[in-house]
Amino acid sequence: MKRVCLLWILLALSGSGQERPRPSKLEIRDLVRLPPTYAGLLLGSPKCDADGNAYLVRYEPPLSNTVLRLGADGKTIVRFSLGGVADMEKSQLVDFAVGPQNQVFELTAHPGKEPGTTEAEIARFDNDGKARGTIRLDVTDVVPRQLAILPSGFLFVAGYRYKKSDTTTQRVGFVGIFNERGQLVSSVPLPETHAAADKRPSGPNLTESEELLDISVAQPGPDGNIYLARLTPRGPVFAVSPSGEPVAAHSLIPPQENVDLLDVKVSGGRLAAVYQGKEDQNGTAPVWIRVTDISTDEVIADYFHADYRIGVSLACYDPEIFTFVSSEEGRLQIVRAAPAR
Repeated sequence: MKRVCLLWILLALSGSGQERPRPSKLEIRDLVRLPPTYAGLLLGSPKCDADGNAYLVRYEPPLSNTVLRLGADGKTIVRFSLGGVADMEKSQLVDFAVGPQNQVFELTAHPGKEPGTTEAEIARFDNDGKARGTIRLDVTDVVPRQLAILPSGFLFVAGYRYKKSDTTTQRVGFVGIFNERGQLVSSVPLPETHAAADKRPSGPNLTESEELLDISVAQPGPDGNIYLARLTPRGPVFAVSPSGEPVAAHSLIPPQENVDLLDVKVSGGRLAAVYQGKEDQNGTAPVWIRVTDISTDEVIADYFHADYRIGVSLACYDPEIFTFVSSEEGRLQIVRAAPAR
């Protein structure tokens, strides 16, 4: 409990009294369009591996959505298809994660046999897209929403449980570490997990804190920790150690008022938070990327663009190059952008 209280104190004090850097405009340095056979919609948050390959979820009705790996040249494409691995009539692709050796793990879930339960499985694929079996999670009272892979191969799963009373049913946050057999090893005591759920009247409407359990992103950091970002303009972004201990809660500072936080990426001791502003009279919505130092929560740099070809789906970045995946006229494309010279 002392650790939880300390995290909230750090969260409240971080990021104050900083001078803001001058924003830099991003411009396209390279754009590679995928072949027409890979036309489709991009879903969720794309990701990268250590080799610079980009991963995305492509919308493929009426079957399940499919994870694709795009090589840096835009020509080397690998499909990680759930067909033949999971029961596609029941299962839904919820999230995916990239392992230390570029393996792909796909989290699926469907309603359980008993009312109010969920059955969740993780399909494993090797580097070339070949299915290597599934892992069934040994909990049925959890609705899983986010997945990340620890350096040990253990599974970081975040989502929520339902807490029922005489008048309401509420979502309560859940974060757990599972071993490679799907057994729950430990539950992670994030501060929000211990906080009382927001009070709301009985009915279908969710509170903001309940909605955040759906729209979060989880990813491994270079320090071995897993970073779980709640997608509100100020976060927080929780850092969880490989042993399942919460070690930090990073507060974000939005670049402007009235912006939405779309994603957060971790790279080289930095957090890159992607924001989008409101549309202007021409239908253009500015995109901002604010980079902060993980160790100090200080703002290092601000970037912006209003180019629809770049889009909002940041896959990865380093201090000079931002890799986006976007769609133009139904064609998926990889876009690399950098600060204007």
